[in-house]
Amino acid sequence: FELKIRANAIADVQVIDLHGTPLEIKSKVSGTAQMGSKLAYGAYTIVVNYIDGTREEIKIIKSPN
Repeated sequence: FELKIRANAIADVQVIDLHGTPLEIKSKVSGTAQMGSKLAYGAYTIVVNYIDGTREEIKIIKSPN
């Protein structure tokens, strides 16, 4: 999937499984990040920690379709 970071922002991004284990981490992302290509089908949380101290969590489901 492609994750778009807020305009003019930099963030650290993690993909976390249902058990809270980080599966993919990218640091100092700006613009867009390509992630999740090696993830199995299932539910995940994307945690976006911006350098300004704000945080976003996005729930996704990777399906075969």
